[in-house]
Amino acid sequence: MSVCRCAYVVPDSYAKNIKIDEKQDILIPEDASLWEQFRDLRPRFVHYVGSNPAIFEFVKQVQAVCLRWQPLTGMRVEVSGLKNIVLQLVLTEPLRMRCNDLSFREIHLSLGDDFFIPHFSHGLPHMVIKADARTGRIPPLPALYNATHLTVNHPWNAQSQSGDVAFDCRQLLPFSHLQHLKLNGNMSMWSALSQFPLQKLEIANAPDLSDFPALTNIPSLQELSVAGCETEGSKHINLLSKHKQDLVVFFQNTVDKQVWQQAGYVYQQGEGQTTSADYNGLAQSVAPIDLSSVAWDEIDADDANTGPSLFERMRTESVSEFFGLKSKSEEDTDTVTDADTQEPSLFERMRTESVGDFFRNNKRK
Repeated sequence: MSVCRCAYVVPDSYAKNIKIDEKQDILIPEDASLWEQFRDLRPRFVHYVGSNPAIFEFVKQVQAVCLRWQPLTGMRVEVSGLKNIVLQLVLTEPLRMRCNDLSFREIHLSLGDDFFIPHFSHGLPHMVIKADARTGRIPPLPALYNATHLTVNHPWNAQSQSGDVAFDCRQLLPFSHLQHLKLNGNMSMWSALSQFPLQKLEIANAPDLSDFPALTNIPSLQELSVAGCETEGSKHINLLSKHKQDLVVFFQNTVDKQVWQQAGYVYQQGEGQTTSADYNGLAQSVAPIDLSSVAWDEIDADDANTGPSLFERMRTESVSEFFGLKSKSEEDTDTVTDADTQEPSLFERMRTESVGDFFRNNKRK
């Protein structure tokens, strides 16, 4: 039995663009009938571009620890029997996945987060998502709102100008069941963390830790890790931890604010304190949708429904119309009488406005 690092199972059009280390990696034909002859290679990683669900049986046979998968079409798959692997998904079309065991340790959504529609009877594994590099935003992800373990990546990089706009932690409010949260990169509005039943919190590579809540405001928190973050903010969190005696704390590799500034990071003035009304209003406006009790065949029945999907309504309806404050006919009349003042869609406002602006705009109406 031989061992390789990564097996690339890709179409010929992809293969010619892949530069592999021939001493460690291998290209495998996309024809599934030929995979059997490669089962003794034992690759640790499998990179698959294609739409054959037999890839999961291949991963099981070679005992890989990670599968990076890019389906080429929309799919519905059922998965079981894997050994707690890491799944990385690159999605351009909807993927419905059913799993009735603990096949996955983590699922990383590298692209097309909102195309992933899970139906996991044992609950979701640790989910890893990333914010938009330019805007610091994530799309509405109702299929993931029941997640208990979540990582959000939004690394700041001066060279590529990614992560310049901080990820607003209030975007996580719909994830109301979070117990284990890891935040990696440029974040803001840390005070929102007090709204979750967190047991474990990990913070990494954060250049600004201002507005961090008192740890006593997160009574369920048992473990806190801070690594590679701004020095003064890290020291402040360390002081806060002294007021919570049962908390296990890990600190390492702090970075002085001057170093962040020399690298190009610009510190901004905060927007001020967030009120409980803001928290409650946002949580109600994007209330979590529980998909765990929906039967697999019922999901298909929903697909056959001729009515618009939740996302389609959010994309096409204004806030007033979505929440029943104004009918569609009234909205159309307003559009005809005054097109310049047409109210933007709920999705557009969530995509472009901060939480503060969203609620201030609502109050002015």
